[in-house]
Amino acid sequence: MRALLAIALVVLLAAPALAQTTGQPLAGKYESSYTIYGRALDSRGLPVRGGVAMIELEQEGVRAAPLRAGINCKGDFIAEFNLLHVDPKGRIKVTVLGPNGQGNATTTASLEPFFRRSDVIVTIGQPWPHECRNEIDVWDVSASMRVRILNRTEPYNVQGETIHARPHMGIYKMRFEPPGGAEPVCPPHPQAADQCELFQADARGDIRYTFTLDAPFSGGGVITLTSVQNESESYTIPVDPRTRVGVKYIEASGRGAPPELYETPAPALVLLLAAALVAAMAFSRRQR
Repeated sequence: MRALLAIALVVLLAAPALAQTTGQPLAGKYESSYTIYGRALDSRGLPVRGGVAMIELEQEGVRAAPLRAGINCKGDFIAEFNLLHVDPKGRIKVTVLGPNGQGNATTTASLEPFFRRSDVIVTIGQPWPHECRNEIDVWDVSASMRVRILNRTEPYNVQGETIHARPHMGIYKMRFEPPGGAEPVCPPHPQAADQCELFQADARGDIRYTFTLDAPFSGGGVITLTSVQNESESYTIPVDPRTRVGVKYIEASGRGAPPELYETPAPALVLLLAAALVAAMAFSRRQR
């Protein structure tokens, strides 16, 4: 009986330490990390340039220190937690901090157990006073894209967690059709002006890019992502006119995410052991 009690207490004490804050943003792999992309805008719809986003992970049984991410001239911030099990009942909480260190705005997003990523827009309720200092201000001429492309696979095990996908490793070309029927453009190749740059997803399945045009425009448009190997594999990503960013989660095999990932999970091992402990103690008392 004493041995059972000791084992149960060890599990109960250790269980909350299931997530850690990664030291370098975007250092983890798809199957062992959780990524947060965000864009922060002020009350006029302009970027919260130079602000700070505080990102908290809220998942039962998990403790992780909050992350603080800097916000660039497009209002973008990126963060990542080392997280193996993703509970769909968990959430990400993002607070944009103002110049006096107080929270100007907070938003939350549910955790996504298959794509293992959340994208958020935070809008504060006042004009933001900061200006770009060390970056080129491209807000009025830009349209951004953020996608995650995965292939659903047969389930495989990573440190006791069942994973159902891997990053899709195809090579893609990209086009942006600005609003108003303007001529489509592609990302210029860094070594060949008459060619378009090609893209491949990173270790998490992500492709990110910002188009910059020659003249300001009102926002919007459509970005098309097409596989070089198979041109029938093509995805359209509408760009939101207000935020100037298009976001898309893609399961490239066509099978989609397993529905069971989004169902209420079975009781955790900790709870099962705790129940077993209570039953064992009750049985022991009856035997006396």
